[in-house]
Amino acid sequence: MPTRRPDPKRLNSVDPRSSQSRRRTRQNAKIGQIGHALATAGLFSLDEQAEAVGLSRSTMWTLLRVKHHGSGLSPRIIARMLAAPDLPRPVRAKILEYVAEKRAGQYGDSDLKLRRFVRRLAHYRINVGLGSRAL
Repeated sequence: MPTRRPDPKRLNSVDPRSSQSRRRTRQNAKIGQIGHALATAGLFSLDEQAEAVGLSRSTMWTLLRVKHHGSGLSPRIIARMLAAPDLPRPVRAKILEYVAEKRAGQYGDSDLKLRRFVRRLAHYRINVGLGSRAL
């Protein structure tokens, strides 16, 4: 019985669903790092964390449940977090990393969704190119 040779086209192809899943997993991990940065900064209770990032308790709880996210953090939530006066520096750095990675397309968003995300960031005056928030 002759042995089958593998199809070279199949060897190089990647299942788009698994690729998308890996990208969303990476996005969820980055969002989880924001929660970890809050804990590292000494903010352990949900109330302390919500106050530090300028979000309500329920929104903070949703953010900490990283498996809930399909499309990630919205520009509005990002703007509220970056505008928080008591936001610890490591948390701010993680948020800006998230924004830069999302804007670069590392989380599997379509070109249309990325353009919309960048346009909404600009609406909130979030300047990702320089890694800071312009007011």
